[in-house]
Amino acid sequence: MMPYFWAGFYSNFSASNFYEPYTQQLYSCPYTFVPIIWFAVFDFQYKKEEFMKNSDHYELGLLNLGISKFTFVQWLLYSFWQSFMIYLICTYPYEENGGSYWLEGSFVYSSVVILANLKILSDASCIDFWILFWVAFSIGCFMVMELIMNFFPSSEMYGII
Repeated sequence: MMPYFWAGFYSNFSASNFYEPYTQQLYSCPYTFVPIIWFAVFDFQYKKEEFMKNSDHYELGLLNLGISKFTFVQWLLYSFWQSFMIYLICTYPYEENGGSYWLEGSFVYSSVVILANLKILSDASCIDFWILFWVAFSIGCFMVMELIMNFFPSSEMYGII
């Protein structure tokens, strides 16, 4: 949602949609849901037997050393910076050439979907067929939805592609 915030500065917070509304509603479900679930359930830093033998792996969690207020603020600032860079990189070329607001929004949204899935992939300890499949599936769902929305006259994306 942060690129939406940066777009608000450009549009003087006019409450206009930056993303296509139907596509925006699908972000959490098909575009990022499955790779995150696969990552959470099937990705292990160590083999299961190692966790049973060595209880030191649980020490960070038990002593609450895994996250702090400083770490939280650090990640929050990192997300602000990353969203700002996504917004600038995706909108600047269109601004120079008289692009449309919807096209810019589509480009920003596609960048967010792709980068979110690639972040899941980069954090995986074990990259196997299934994590690659689900990441490709999520990105593919987005691309197919963009293509479908291009053919509906009621869509804000009609005729852009």
